[in-house]
This record gives sequence, structure tokens and C-alpha cells, in this order.
Amino acid sequence: VFTAKTEEFRQTVSNILGYTLFFQPTKIRLTSAYNLSAAITFQLNTSSRSSDSSATMKLLGAGNGEDPELDQRLVELIEEWIVKRDSIPCFMAALTLECFERMHGSGGQADGGMGEETMQMTRTVS
Repeated sequence: VFTAKTEEFRQTVSNILGYTLFFQPTKIRLTSAYNLSAAITFQLNTSSRSSDSSATMKLLGAGNGEDPELDQRLVELIEEWIVKRDSIPCFMAALTLECFERMHGSGGQADGGMGEETMQMTRTVS
């Protein structure tokens, strides 16, 4: 049951956020659904002092060397969003958009409009 729920959680996160998660004892590796070369590894540092229970993330690596252009773009995104603005969520969002646009072109879908699947999702959520 636990294994099935874990897989269900991983699939749900992947569908919503666009990243597949791979958990290791002290690391989390994320791979973009839009570009497998966009792999990011974070180290989880936890602090469990009696008055403060917090976790911080440290970026260990990004890219896998298969796409030099993407690797360079990753360096730029890391500099902008993690180093300058201290925001991992914004970095992840920017990387998702970068990978999506590389996969589908800068106009999104081939027809340039909102697809039927997106329209149905919007109606379902409303």
C-alpha cells in the first residue's frame, strides 16, 4: 500500500509541477517532464533544534552535459533566481517555462492557442 501511495504521489507531483522526483537519503533529484537533460539535484539540510525545526535546500548540480546550450541557460537561471533573488521556486518555474518553450516553440502549442485539454482542465477547476 505504501509503495502504491508513494508512486501515486510522485505521479501527481509530476503531472502538476512538471518534474519527476527521485528521493535519496539526503538528496532530491528532479527531472523536467519537458526535457530530460534538465536534471537538478538538491541536498536537503535539516535542523531539528528544540526551538527551530527547519529545512534548507542546497543546489548540488544542474544539467547532465548532454545539451550544452541548456546547461548554459541553467547557469543563467541559477544566477538570476537562486543567487540574486534567493528563490528556488522561481528558478524551478523559469526552468519549466524554458524547457516547455524549447519543446513546443515559443508560441506554446502548434496552433498557438489554448488546447482542448487545457480548456477542459479550466472548466473542471472552476
